[in-house]
Amino acid sequence: MSWNVIAQIGEDDYYPVLDPNEVRFVAAIDKRGDSHCVTHDLLTNVFKAGLHPSQAAIDLLHVAAIVYTADLRIWRGYNGEDAWSREISIYAPVADVALWNAAGPKLIELLRFLTGDEWIVNFRSKASAPDPTIGEPPDPMPDGVCLFSGGLDSFVGAIDLLASGQHLALVGHYGHTQREQVAAYDALKPTYEGQTIPLWFFLVPPRSSDDQIVESTMRARSLLFLALGTSVASALPSGSSLHVPENGLISLNIPLTFGRAGTHSTRTTHPHTIDLYRQLLDRLAIKVELHTPYRFLTKGEMLRDCKDQAVLKSGIHSTMSCSRPQAGRFHKRPVGRHCGYCVPCIIRRAALYSVGLDSEEHVLDVLAPEIRAKEAAGYDKRAFLMAIARLRDMSPLQITGEIMSAGPLDTTEVDALTGVFRRGMEEVDRFLRQKS
Repeated sequence: MSWNVIAQIGEDDYYPVLDPNEVRFVAAIDKRGDSHCVTHDLLTNVFKAGLHPSQAAIDLLHVAAIVYTADLRIWRGYNGEDAWSREISIYAPVADVALWNAAGPKLIELLRFLTGDEWIVNFRSKASAPDPTIGEPPDPMPDGVCLFSGGLDSFVGAIDLLASGQHLALVGHYGHTQREQVAAYDALKPTYEGQTIPLWFFLVPPRSSDDQIVESTMRARSLLFLALGTSVASALPSGSSLHVPENGLISLNIPLTFGRAGTHSTRTTHPHTIDLYRQLLDRLAIKVELHTPYRFLTKGEMLRDCKDQAVLKSGIHSTMSCSRPQAGRFHKRPVGRHCGYCVPCIIRRAALYSVGLDSEEHVLDVLAPEIRAKEAAGYDKRAFLMAIARLRDMSPLQITGEIMSAGPLDTTEVDALTGVFRRGMEEVDRFLRQKS
């Protein structure tokens, strides 16, 4: 089945002509009273902060929001062939159609790599809109932007930049709650509040009904997160930096088992994702420099090398890395706590263990003997143990082949990426073997 997703931006946007028999849905942005409206706070706080993103960056943010809406609202199960790959056509209004038509093939390449779907993008001229009201510019102007999810990596990334004296705009995205970002930011405030501008972006796509099935994979969310950071960075002096703090093991995200291969394993900050996004910015003439400073470090090495250990240790347990923080309700325990057994939790605990900080509470202890491999709570642990055992029997050349099978890589960085993959898995191995 092929889906058509119609984006409408602003009060006066128009509807493109389509065959009446084609499947479609509308996602409107800033169109008051429209039942198809995306609930959001995408740029209001940016304008209030005295920042004015470039028009190309605003259009990129809108396109990313529509892509995210399509990704979340088109259930993969509707595709009867493999219950995964979808065919999606996006109709988006932009200010410079020629610019976007030239950049379109790179956007499609990025979306295909991220999601495993077939995408078509159709651009049309955006209706004119009133100029936004811009607040008083910040003084001093931020030196750059740091993505700030509320996770441990972004917490370390912000600390390192702030400890070096930089002023930062911290950019976070949330759906129904921003608890994670606020809790992590509150841990920074006593030391670094004067160097930061926190900007939290809210976006929830429309639903056609209360019982509509929501797609949970959200492979395109990383494009939205990057576009949010880009929109803010584009409002700073040309060439300002957008920092994406993510450890190398998570960025590579090599499938632990063969069943997780391809886009069944997320590619949020994979080096090829970052490279394609850089190329997209270049084609859109958006002068923002993208930095991934921890791509050659494990999570434990990030903690070990953090430039302000006092702030790190005082706030580390305010951060949230879990992929299922609501898991507590299934075990009659509080929600909003690390489940303790998903892939991000295991990597987090391994990192904390490596620096002597593995002391926080979890819904379940993945090391407990009652956590069986065939149960849901033991599934990711078993996958790690299988991957670690396979890794022990592999030659250096085979390990290189393993990481290159997950996506194209810069040949000059292959050795360093192979090294961080090996060290990251060893970090997890030491943690899992501590009670054996």
